[in-house]
Amino acid sequence: MRTILSILASAIAIIACGAVGVLAGLALRNALGLDGLGGALLTLFVAMVVATIAWAAGASLLRALRLIR
Repeated sequence: MRTILSILASAIAIIACGAVGVLAGLALRNALGLDGLGGALLTLFVAMVVATIAWAAGASLLRALRLIR
C-alpha cells in the first residue's frame, strides 16, 4: 500500500511541477508577445526548466523536513 501511495504522490507532484512550469512559460511568452513556433519553443523550454527547478526544490524541502529520504 505504501508503494501505491508513493507512486500516486509522485504523479501528483510531477503534474503540479509541470503546471507551474507551463504557467511560467506562457507568462513569459505573453509578456514578450510571441506567437507561432518561436512562442511555442520558448514556452516549452521555460516550462521544462522551471518544472525541473520546482521538482528539485520540492524534493530538497521534503528531505530537509525529513518527510522523505
